[in-house]
Amino acid sequence: MPEISINSKELQLYTSVSNWFIDNYIRDVNSTFVVVYLFYLRYASSEKEIPCTADAAEMLGVLESDILKSLKHWKKCGILNLVETENGINIHFKNKSGPLEDEYESTTDEIIVQKNLINVNEIPQYSVQELEIYKASSKDIDRLFRIAEEKLGTLLKYTDLNILFGLYDWLKLPLDVIEILITYCVSGDKKNMNYIQSVGIDWAENEINTAEKAHEHIKTFTKDYREILKALGLGKNNPAPVQIEFMDKWLKEYLFPLDIILEACDTTIMQTGKAEFRYCDGILKRWLEKGVKTIEEIKQVEESFRSAQKTTKKSKPSVSKPPAKSNRFANFPQREWDFDKLEKIAREELNNNSH
Repeated sequence: MPEISINSKELQLYTSVSNWFIDNYIRDVNSTFVVVYLFYLRYASSEKEIPCTADAAEMLGVLESDILKSLKHWKKCGILNLVETENGINIHFKNKSGPLEDEYESTTDEIIVQKNLINVNEIPQYSVQELEIYKASSKDIDRLFRIAEEKLGTLLKYTDLNILFGLYDWLKLPLDVIEILITYCVSGDKKNMNYIQSVGIDWAENEINTAEKAHEHIKTFTKDYREILKALGLGKNNPAPVQIEFMDKWLKEYLFPLDIILEACDTTIMQTGKAEFRYCDGILKRWLEKGVKTIEEIKQVEESFRSAQKTTKKSKPSVSKPPAKSNRFANFPQREWDFDKLEKIAREELNNNSH
């Protein structure tokens, strides 16, 4: 329950909200964040005692964690600074007439990096109480939970709801995009919520944050990725994130046309009998180093590669078997036995003993 202090010497009867904030920062943002910003901005020009985070949460009808998340969001955007002290948090508002140009130019790269790199170690955990509050107070969240249960064909557990709400609250994916994401995963028979979360993180990192971008991404995926998966015998599956990384490398980094990638997939299956992405990557990397651009050039490179392998095998010295150890009995002459004679001797011995 941190105490809040605000550094402001301005005392006004009205709270002034600058146009640059309205123009640039309230679109597509959690409405609670805006409310918290305005709430504390109002106290920046007042002699009233500033409410601590717990009191502010009660006054605004939100959770205390929402207050803290809101302040951290605006700090990340560069609109205010937060200084933690022994007594609580000190809020330093930026120039309310508008941000300085050099100030925001210096933070642009940092903001972009923070937006594009998702730290999976910061996956939030919401309490059952929080989820119930969000569900009861928002028709959209309630609808999202119901749609997810319908598409997944099961009642969602607490852990599932936690992940699902995180797609909206943590990753900031719009509700219609989350619905498209779930439909997309289910169509590939991937109903595990951890998998859905992984895809959501990938979409957030790549700024797939509108319905148009989501449909375009799926279309592109269907066109190229599906062909690659089919060639590797995985046509009915949605790929894991690590498999997507390999395919993106082949398409976007190596810049190979689809027919050459499919040739590498065929070669992989022929030589390993399974969908080995790392093995396929090794083949494509070798072709990239050789500068191949056509199927004919690939045949020449592979023929040279096989010839080199055969030469290497032939050049290896043959390993002769060690001579068999001599047996000390082997030098003795082997006796030849007359079994008829032995039998005759045995009968005579038997007759003599009977008399």
